Amino acid sequence: MPRPHKKHHKIPRTYLEAFTDTSGRVWVADERFNVYQQKPKNILTENDYYTIRFESGGGTLDVETKFLNGIEGSYAGIYREKIATRTPITEKEKAILAVFVTSMMERFG
Repeated sequence: MPRPHKKHHKIPRTYLEAFTDTSGRVWVADERFNVYQQKPKNILTENDYYTIRFESGGGTLDVETKFLNGIEGSYAGIYREKIATRTPITEKEKAILAVFVTSMMERFG
């Protein structure tokens, strides 16, 4: 049986979806500059990117499930309700977006 949460997005899918065309795909280029279209769910993923492994065996997905899901979910709501509709955002929403942007920057250190 496949394990849940194995395939982790380095860049959140909710963010990538803002760049899709009418077919629901994003134009991407690989390291050889071959250009093609891909669905956001298949872009910038790596198995166990956020999994923390224990020396004694096993691991935890807390980074992804407890922290990033909340940050990304908050961003997705603000994007849908405010950014996509070009509605002004509040000070609190600006702070939430700052946390989201910081989390994106830290992923690639």
